[in-house]
Amino acid sequence: MTIAVIAPTDPSIPKRPDGDDFYAALVSPDTSSIFADTLTEIVAELIPSYDNSVTNGSPGTDTDAAFVQRLDLLAELAAHRQALIAASATNQGRHFTEAELTALFTPKDQPAPVDGAWDDEDVPLLLLSTNYAPTTQHPLPTGDAVYVLDPSTELTFLQGFALLSGGELMIK
Repeated sequence: MTIAVIAPTDPSIPKRPDGDDFYAALVSPDTSSIFADTLTEIVAELIPSYDNSVTNGSPGTDTDAAFVQRLDLLAELAAHRQALIAASATNQGRHFTEAELTALFTPKDQPAPVDGAWDDEDVPLLLLSTNYAPTTQHPLPTGDAVYVLDPSTELTFLQGFALLSGGELMIK
């Protein structure tokens, strides 16, 4: 297992000690980066206790605990980003209805009470896939500004993390 965490002041992209490229990288907006041989290693950098939740230390072997850890972090990040989006819109003069505020600020580990479409294209609605069909009986709201984050796999978790953080996930 090889992991490299590069501070923003280091402009070089590292190679593995054997000279090969890393399999994956998560680059944040401040250009700090995590380079690793597996997605599991990147997730473990984001969730410090994550290594303990992987069965027998085998990368890619998922457990319920690993899923819950990804779900919890994605829900927390989505709630934080949703609050920033709503605050920015409010600062720009946007006035929300009670129903819109309820949809925006429903905890992200619960389905948002939106019937049908989210029509506000200027204010994204961040949702977790685990709260909607086919996982539950709740239909997924539609609309161009609905962003569905999925903690189901390490790949989809990291894609959602990159979206929320403004970063980029690169895979060889």
